[in-house]
Amino acid sequence: MKEITPDDVITTFAREADSLDQALHTHHIIGALLYKKTNTHSVTELTHAYCRWLKMTEQYVRQTAPMLAAAGAALRDGDDEDKTWSCAFLHYKEEEIDSKGNYGHEVWATQGLQALNAPNDIMNAPEPWSMQEYKRFFVTNANQHPYAILGAKGILEHLSILNAPKLENALRVSGIQNIEKALQFINSHGVLDIDHVQEGNARIRHINRTDKLAQIILGAYVTSGSYRAFLTSV
Repeated sequence: MKEITPDDVITTFAREADSLDQALHTHHIIGALLYKKTNTHSVTELTHAYCRWLKMTEQYVRQTAPMLAAAGAALRDGDDEDKTWSCAFLHYKEEEIDSKGNYGHEVWATQGLQALNAPNDIMNAPEPWSMQEYKRFFVTNANQHPYAILGAKGILEHLSILNAPKLENALRVSGIQNIEKALQFINSHGVLDIDHVQEGNARIRHINRTDKLAQIILGAYVTSGSYRAFLTSV
């Protein structure tokens, strides 16, 4: 196996996040929002597109805690580095769960959907097949590649930093009614993920084994491809 360095991993995060940001900009409605060229779409179309994006987000963010739990369990009996990461993943899992209730950050997306009075077909949309495959890779089969979750984490946090401020600014001037009450997920993650990326990159720089770094890159590519598949529902 070709030697992989931590810098290779971090470069992959930045490159794939930029690619996903471009995919959002070329989306037929989300792109119009981002470029603030919304005159070709009605407010209803813009509202429903953002609702579908929120639903997509709610569905994949809901997987975060189970993914972290699965990776943590898979590593707990490994070498010293594995055990350290196992503890870290289980700590991250606790950060994802509200201390006063058994739910994760997906609740912010749900509250946004409620604030926008999302139609029932969006509010109750089933998970697409691509979400099932995403869960299969990161939860069911986590023991085969337990470090892959760092790829998912890295990609999504880098994307949040790139895209969240632009999307929030665009939504504020979109004319969507009640939009101020539907921005908590974007606003919160855009801020939180700056620290998460810095911390995550620093910790990845201490991983030197190529097989573990390869798992992270695999997780990044699976997440990047999955996100594009999720986006087809928006």
